[in-house]
Amino acid sequence: MKLGVCLLMLANEGDPLAEASIPLVKKAGYDYAEVPLARLLDLEEAEVERYRELFLKNELPVEAFNNAIPAGLPMIGPDRREETLRRYIERAVYLAERMGVKVIAMCGPIRSWVPAGFTWETGFEQYTAFMQMYADAALAHGITLAIEPINREEDGFISTVAEARQVVAACGRSNVSVVVDFYHFFKENDDYEALLREWGGVSHVHYAAQVRRSYPLAGDAAECRRVLTPFLQAGYTQRLSIEAHTACPERDLPATCALMRTIL
Repeated sequence: MKLGVCLLMLANEGDPLAEASIPLVKKAGYDYAEVPLARLLDLEEAEVERYRELFLKNELPVEAFNNAIPAGLPMIGPDRREETLRRYIERAVYLAERMGVKVIAMCGPIRSWVPAGFTWETGFEQYTAFMQMYADAALAHGITLAIEPINREEDGFISTVAEARQVVAACGRSNVSVVVDFYHFFKENDDYEALLREWGGVSHVHYAAQVRRSYPLAGDAAECRRVLTPFLQAGYTQRLSIEAHTACPERDLPATCALMRTIL
């Protein structure tokens, strides 16, 4: 299994792409970086190439995108426009191919992005059509799309693994799958036993120490084993990204990597 780091959580106002963290991630011993797609969409080609070269220089592959949907993109609702979505998809797939990405992780539609009273019954059909269009474009480049349920406090229409699976089934595309973010998973009180019974179709995992959503350290080892060991024993072998907060990346990145290696 490959272990990676989500750079979005290491970014700040002065370093929105977490460029300073790239050498730290490599030195700490991680296998890949996960990059926020939404922050690349409007970059000029020269900026994309400069960013890409930072990873090449540090011999750190970018195997995953997250934060794939820019705020307000009308995937569903009365403002949904097919041409807008097609332009987004074309750009996203281009950037994924350019950066060497294998999986694009994304949340589903957000309730606050549509008018009050808009029903998920209508939205489900629109979102499924969007994901089918996205999947068809991605498939030619060997890219998997992964839907991430987010807890209801963050206003997602898709908040459980079962709800994400409903979209996956409706899409009928082999490269549409599910992300399990264990922070959101347990905050939503999702069904862990069901996940263990039906882990197939999960192509990506995000992990953090629960409650604090911080980098898991030695004191979190028992929790990590309790959460991850049964899931791994059930058969999951794909990527796992640390998506967490830290006040001291220089200290926490290598400590977390060492801990996670003993578990994975």
